[in-house]
Amino acid sequence: MRDDELDFDGVPIGAYPTWDAEQAPSAAEPPPPDAPADDRFLAEAMRVHRAVMDVHRLVAEHLLAAARSAARDPRDRVPRPRPEIPSPRASTASAPRPPTPPAAPADTPPAGPDTARPVIRPRLPAGGMRMVGTELAYEGAPGGYEVGSALLSDFPVPADAWFRSEDRSSLVNLAWQEIVLQAAGRLAFRSGIAAEAPGEDLVCRNLEGRARLLRRVAPCGRTLRVRTELLGHTPLHRAVMLRFAFAVDLDGETCYDGEAVHGFFTPDALARQQGLDAGRHVPTWLERQSSPPRAAETAPPSTGDRRLDLIDDLRVVLDGGDHGAGYALARKRIDPGAWYFDEHFPGDPVMPGSLGVEMLLQAVQACGTAAGLTASMPNPCFAPAPGPELSWKYRGQVLRSHDQVQAEVHLRGVEREPDRIRIHADGSLYSDGLRIYQVDGMCLELGEGRRP
Repeated sequence: MRDDELDFDGVPIGAYPTWDAEQAPSAAEPPPPDAPADDRFLAEAMRVHRAVMDVHRLVAEHLLAAARSAARDPRDRVPRPRPEIPSPRASTASAPRPPTPPAAPADTPPAGPDTARPVIRPRLPAGGMRMVGTELAYEGAPGGYEVGSALLSDFPVPADAWFRSEDRSSLVNLAWQEIVLQAAGRLAFRSGIAAEAPGEDLVCRNLEGRARLLRRVAPCGRTLRVRTELLGHTPLHRAVMLRFAFAVDLDGETCYDGEAVHGFFTPDALARQQGLDAGRHVPTWLERQSSPPRAAETAPPSTGDRRLDLIDDLRVVLDGGDHGAGYALARKRIDPGAWYFDEHFPGDPVMPGSLGVEMLLQAVQACGTAAGLTASMPNPCFAPAPGPELSWKYRGQVLRSHDQVQAEVHLRGVEREPDRIRIHADGSLYSDGLRIYQVDGMCLELGEGRRP
């Protein structure tokens, strides 16, 4: 979804009428009092029509201007000077003074009209899902959604982080996404999101994004610096959309960057989500085959941490999928007591979108293993590949009340290099039969005990 095609409530901005002077009824002098009744009626009807079109024109211009402001290509914008990331070696006197932490997201939510239940407000994840550290510097006016405002923050990566990749030195994709999306949430609070819908429930959902891992890094036991900038603000009925750019640095060099859109919704606005296919239940590729292909039952990847055990069972068709290069369909039963519901978010339990993306990547890994790509490697390791751009779009959520999710991946191809193999794929995630995530540009790198 581009911000100039916002369709969360089912009505694309392009559907709003625009003003066409050539087709508009021409202004005319009112008919004389003694004119026939039909002439007087027609003149009044035309006057009302012109008034209505004027209102439509003003509404359309306002919406289109807001959407274009949020959607314009960053390359078309006049570059704004970014605050420099303070060096760890800088003296205390020259380092920027840490800003006062924002009141939100507070760990204690405000009480609502119903004192038995606090109002649900946007909050950062808790426990092991919290992947944001200290605010280092902020540039911009508090509140007001000032485009170009920027936040510098850090995240000390634990040496034994549960979200390490198979080679135990890099990070799984889930961690990269959460680090930047949570920093964007911090900037949203600085920008004034806490003032929206006072006294009402308001929740945050990431809607889409794109990102690239730029180089191989080993961040475990080290500190990442995150630079986040507000690119756009689009107010909608009972909702607000914010677009961000982000860049993650390690040792002063950028290693991960991209953009993302967060939506902040009241319950009635969130309830309008209908998945990616306008509420229709679209069958998976495997279900659409008139003659069911031979699908091999394959063991899920061994992750080394129960929090990353995201697949109960999966089937692989080695020559299947949209591109004939390989296909996998994985399934996971939703446990209402799953660890992530208590941590993401407190008071607003929902499965992290990044966890769904990780499930898709595990299905890609299983497909590569089933195809024999690891057969000649004594110690094969999978990790996110640097270079290709990953894009994601979320149009639904996974709650405690749901029964199961399915991850469907279509391999696009396999690249073989002297010391590694790359697997490219696209995929979708289904929740109780409704397709809610689309993820394109997935790329895993397979190597022999590789270290960055």
